[in-house]
Amino acid sequence: LWGTLSALWALDAGLALWTAAEWWVVVAVYLSVVNGGEDWRALLPLVGPLLVVELMIGASQMAIGSTLTSGILLRWGKDFRVGDPGASYLLNDVGQPLLRAYGTTEHPNHLAAFAGVLALILLGVWLAGPKSQAGRWRAGGGLVLSVMLLGTTFSRGGWIAFSLAAAYVLICGLREGRGRVVAAVGLMIATASLFFFGFGPWIAQRIAPSEAAWVEIKSLQDRALVAEGAWELFRAKPALGVGLGNYMQGAVEHLSGQVKAPVHNTMAMALSELGLMGGVLVVGLYARVIWLAWRARADLAAAVGVALALGLLVANAFDLYAWGLAPGRLFLGLLCGFCASDSAGVDSKST
Repeated sequence: LWGTLSALWALDAGLALWTAAEWWVVVAVYLSVVNGGEDWRALLPLVGPLLVVELMIGASQMAIGSTLTSGILLRWGKDFRVGDPGASYLLNDVGQPLLRAYGTTEHPNHLAAFAGVLALILLGVWLAGPKSQAGRWRAGGGLVLSVMLLGTTFSRGGWIAFSLAAAYVLICGLREGRGRVVAAVGLMIATASLFFFGFGPWIAQRIAPSEAAWVEIKSLQDRALVAEGAWELFRAKPALGVGLGNYMQGAVEHLSGQVKAPVHNTMAMALSELGLMGGVLVVGLYARVIWLAWRARADLAAAVGVALALGLLVANAFDLYAWGLAPGRLFLGLLCGFCASDSAGVDSKST
């Protein structure tokens, strides 16, 4: 509602109204699942084949240094190759390049979100203890594949978000049995160790880049400039912001030397577009998810749903797709609806 009202003072009223309409679709998605009784986990049999396909495509992209494979499959108009403007790749300490895995998505960070979501769901399935041997193999194998796929994206935000959300799920899973938790931790550590053994030099530069990794250094410098620009934009219109969806219009009008690109932080984006009220709304969302996490701690299924929302919000401390991209907003609405639905289920259970 506040975003819709921002059209009254937005730099581009039409853009604000259009973006607000997209947010109302998110509200509709939320309401469509908040009281639904459908078991969305019925899609799990499709997870294994999807993971295998994405992992094979991502591995081939890293091997040849190009998104050619997904371009052929999806008829993309352009290949991203190592060194191309806009391509997301890494350099190790001797300057050897490595393309981050795109899979069938438009950016490695989007693939990281896909892999992280599946990894959390499969972690919950594993901790719940499938009764059949085949079920245990599917859950364990899917967990390994999804963690491996998350690794190939080299998404720092994805890694941090998944680690925190997985830690929460593991703590909640202790009620199901310590053995399952220990086994899950062992599977994930073994997978991460294998990945580090193969790509350690690039991982090290991703975490603490040296002068040889100039691509990484430039990326961090650009992000710092963009964050500085977001702060200047907020200072220019602190009370009301520049209007929902008007971040780039505000950057063009109010910023001079800073990089004119969307800031990769949900809080900064909300403050810039909606002013102080936007910050209050984002803080309220985070507080609500944390409260739901506390209430869902005794129910593993509800805990996994909350962990998905928690992971998405943590990842968007380093990215923008939950606020700035329509598919990300829809996903946020879907997860919040599931969280509320699972929370209602927890409340209805007898103690």
